[in-house]
Amino acid sequence: MKNRNIHFKATAGLPISLLLACFAAVFISAPIPAIAAGQVPFNASFTTEFTAEFVPPFYLRVFVTGEGNASHMGRTSAVTSDQLINLQDGTGTATYTLTAANNDTLVVALSVLQSNIPGGVNFEGDYNVTGGTGRFEGATGVAL
Repeated sequence: MKNRNIHFKATAGLPISLLLACFAAVFISAPIPAIAAGQVPFNASFTTEFTAEFVPPFYLRVFVTGEGNASHMGRTSAVTSDQLINLQDGTGTATYTLTAANNDTLVVALSVLQSNIPGGVNFEGDYNVTGGTGRFEGATGVAL
């Protein structure tokens, strides 16, 4: 598996801990091959909204919904309810379900490490396609 670096630029007035919640967009531009009838490149871009809650002693649980476009899916929604960020060491995990207009789904699991960079946050980690339904049933792959 290869790592993918994603850079986020801080917006004035947002604390870094809330920027961690933006890691919902982490997989937005990561190419993820899907294997169904052969390996094909996969790209997606989403506009997301999120809510976050502090979970003692040092976690941030993030709930994300988004709309966008994905190759092989067209108009697509993205949802996660299990995004968890460790505010002490910067690690985070999430499982996103991408749903196409025809209700076919693709499931992507993320495991990332956050680090602060001048003016923003950097996320590096693994993006794994773990399954799906419809045309994506049995899909697997990793970000390159």
